[in-house]
Parts: sequence; C-alpha cells; structure tokens
Amino acid sequence: MSRLTDLFSNKRHKQRLADLRPKLYRVALGWCGSPSLADDLVQEASYKALKSLGKLEEVEALDGWVFKILSNCYRDFCRKGQTQETPEELVDERQKNPEELIDSADLMVQVRSAVAGLKQKHREIIVLVDLGGFSYTETAAILNLPIGTVMSRLNRARQQLKQVLLKNPVVTSQNVSYMERVK
Repeated sequence: MSRLTDLFSNKRHKQRLADLRPKLYRVALGWCGSPSLADDLVQEASYKALKSLGKLEEVEALDGWVFKILSNCYRDFCRKGQTQETPEELVDERQKNPEELIDSADLMVQVRSAVAGLKQKHREIIVLVDLGGFSYTETAAILNLPIGTVMSRLNRARQQLKQVLLKNPVVTSQNVSYMERVK
C-alpha cells in the first residue's frame, strides 16, 4: 500500500513542478534577459528537480526548493563567464491603440534594459520579489541570504531602477510608483 501512495504522491509532485514552469520561466527571463537562455535554465532546473524529487523531505517546500535550484543553475551559468544575450522586445498585442502599443513596447524595453543593468545580486532579488511574487522570507531562503540583506538589496535595486527609468521621457512617476511599495 505504501508503494501505491508513493506513486500517487510522486505524480502530484511532478504535476506541481510542471505547473511552476511559467513562473520559473518569468523569473529566469528577468534574471538573464534572454528567452532562449531562460528556457535553458528552466529546463536544467526542472531536470535537476525531477532527478532529486525523492530527496525532498518537506513537500510544502517544493516551490522554494525548485527556485533555489533555478538560482543555482543561473549562478553556475554566470560563473562560467558566458555572455548573455540582450533582452528581446516582447509586445502585448492585445492592446488596441497603436500609440499605447508603441509606448508600452518602449517602456517594456526600457524596464528590461534597466533591470539588465543592475548588478546580479540586485537583479536576482528584484525579480524574485516583484516578478516572482515571493515574500522576503522566501527570497532569503532561495538565495541563502539573511532577510535584512534581501530588504536592503531590494531597496537599492528599486531606487536604482527608479532613477534610471525616470530619466527617460516614456517613463513617468506614475509608471514606476509601484517600486516604492513595501511587501
């Protein structure tokens, strides 16, 4: 009976892992700025997670555990000294007004460029918290950092982004006001 329970449990864990893929991809894309590299990082992290799924002791910790694997994969990539591609422009085609579409595309390119210009340690945190939706505690666990370090780096990253983005005419203080929120 225990083997049958393990089989169903393993299948549920694999499904949860598959459900995390879009969020993993968004975070990886935010870190590296390259869709192809982000896909490779997610693929590698998913493979490592599947391979080690039986070693996971606390099932509730699956999300944080997988994002920690993704973080390690990204750091390994950066340590190898490989170059990153420049961020590609992604446009939300559901908008109706062509002027809004152009402004939105310009804003998206500027934000991606500003995020890509941050130091890696700041980029990782801002992407996890603001894009990935992780709490400070979860982010600290994923990156093996004290929570105070997460908070201070996040504040510095938001301030740097705000300064860079407000220098551009497409960006207004209304567009970047979310960077001042506290989670």
